[in-house]
Amino acid sequence: MTSHARRLQSLDACERQVFTIPTETVDWHAESIGAGPLIVLLHGTGSSTHSWRTFAPALADRYEVVSFDLPGHARSRLKADHALTLPGMASALADALAVKDWVPSGLVGHSAGAAVCVQLMLDHLPADVPIASLNGAFVPFGGPIGQWFGPLARSLAGNGAVARMIAGRAESPGAVERVLDSTSSRIDDVFLSGYRHLFGQPGHIRATLGMMASWDLWPMRVRLDELTAPTTFFFGERDTTVPPHQASETVVRVSSGTAHSLGPLGHLAHEEDGPGVAAHVHNALTRGAASLTKDQK
Repeated sequence: MTSHARRLQSLDACERQVFTIPTETVDWHAESIGAGPLIVLLHGTGSSTHSWRTFAPALADRYEVVSFDLPGHARSRLKADHALTLPGMASALADALAVKDWVPSGLVGHSAGAAVCVQLMLDHLPADVPIASLNGAFVPFGGPIGQWFGPLARSLAGNGAVARMIAGRAESPGAVERVLDSTSSRIDDVFLSGYRHLFGQPGHIRATLGMMASWDLWPMRVRLDELTAPTTFFFGERDTTVPPHQASETVVRVSSGTAHSLGPLGHLAHEEDGPGVAAHVHNALTRGAASLTKDQK
């Protein structure tokens, strides 16, 4: 066993700290593991902190790794619907960081969580820190899908009966598996059990639908040229949720952006291979921090 593996083995559950961070719009559920410079992890739409189960420990011997449940998701309590918008979510997260006096040294976001990281950097953080985007969702739905998706999501989000119906269907054999198959990722039974639990919670479903209904990427996307933080756009080559070509379409808009393949992984790449993806992210954050130091000299 390598020394790194021994350190990871020593990071048992008793070292994980759990917080509730109250803000005006969200009572955030957050989890922390490890010690060192602080990095923030943000999961994607419909997921929770459980998404980082194998990823976070792989970084915890180098960083203090803090993950959040997005507003209304899992154990974070939504107190104002505007916190489901992209600017509202970034603002609420900035408030949570201020409550704890947490100053991030890096931001890691998966899918929609990557967009929140960028919005947080553009609007609220006082200085650039490296960003790692994992299959980041930066391109709005286009064409006919875009024309009906928003109104449909908005109508469903306000209907508690629909949320309860969807949650009830999570108990049907194969229902959750079919949803996850659409990501082209193959995850283990522990992750699968976590999603079964989440998809069976009407409140979680309601927040997921509300986030989809409230999401407008265009205002942030047109500001990407303002982003000066070193940003790595990681993509899984088998991702059918956010096609890999979107990384190359987005990276050209960011002055300090680079795109990097994670190989033959799907949309949930960090769940398929937590330690492997964490190693890529660590290297990117290290390079990003070095470039910022160089620029400051």
